[in-house]
Amino acid sequence: MSENEKEGFISKIHSVRENTSNISRKLSELDGEITEIDSSLAILPSKLQDLRQRGYIFLMYLDKSLDSLSSGWREVAPSTRQALRSLERSYRPEIDNLQAEIEEIERRIQRSSVDSIYRYEMLLKSLSSKTSVLEDNVEQNTQDLEKNLGRFTERISSIKRDVSIVEETLQLTSKASFKLREREYPLLALKAKYLAEEGKEGVFLLTDQRFVFEGERDVVLEKFWIFTTKKRKERFGIAEAPIGSISEIVKGRVGLIEWTGIYVRFKPETGWADMLFDVKGGEADTIVRFFNYLSNGDADLDKIDLEGKTTQNRNTTPTVVRCPYCGAPYSREIYRGQVSLICEYCGSSISMK
Repeated sequence: MSENEKEGFISKIHSVRENTSNISRKLSELDGEITEIDSSLAILPSKLQDLRQRGYIFLMYLDKSLDSLSSGWREVAPSTRQALRSLERSYRPEIDNLQAEIEEIERRIQRSSVDSIYRYEMLLKSLSSKTSVLEDNVEQNTQDLEKNLGRFTERISSIKRDVSIVEETLQLTSKASFKLREREYPLLALKAKYLAEEGKEGVFLLTDQRFVFEGERDVVLEKFWIFTTKKRKERFGIAEAPIGSISEIVKGRVGLIEWTGIYVRFKPETGWADMLFDVKGGEADTIVRFFNYLSNGDADLDKIDLEGKTTQNRNTTPTVVRCPYCGAPYSREIYRGQVSLICEYCGSSISMK
């Protein structure tokens, strides 16, 4: 046997060791999943309660899903832990024995001459066969446990994703250059780039009444000679429209190198051109999902006031709006979130506040 053949033999041993380690890792990962579920269901309710207290009143599915998940986990957690302990008792000793055998045969091979290595070939085949059988047994006996845990981890991951989105929304909205109107609530806010303004970077915001895009610029606070020593970010309005004036928000490719972005499209009668924004791929899906949630009425069904009372399908817009100056009725569509109108007859401004 040549030195190259000896190295190949050792490589096979490493492969068997890696397979054995994978079996051990699978059991450890299942234990880690159980720990993660316990931790998440302990932390998420208080985190969500904090977001509610800070004024986020949408996505009521989060509260309901957490209640359902917590209740379901309390029911199955004891039997799930018991099932994993049973698997550990059944397979952990066998895994440890195989790993010890593998280490021993590798030590022997490392000390042996090239010509004497063949004597370990059958032993290596035996270890490889034992590992394959163990791997199959563990895989088969952990499938149900993996599926049950997967159902919880998938739903928890979805909740964590939206909780993170809400946290960023409240953080970005708190620094907005405008104030929310009475009974106006933030729905979504994230970083974006407005492509029509030479790639102006800023914040894309949706409330239940309007769409706003704000740019960001640095404001110099202190300078030493020609060097800036202190500055801060300042936001300023670039675009604003009543939420009801938007016909759709869709995901698409934008820019010369086709970044993932979104198109904000307005109703034809507004005469406004589409607005294009460059955002991260996942955030494009988020914007579309949140706008659809608002436009299809689900947000109104979820909307609650700060006392916790449901306010479904609240509509404060009068059936007929008349100009306070000439008395003429306003006949055009009034968009959701619109705060002023122009009289078609005398040209006066009609406040909708």
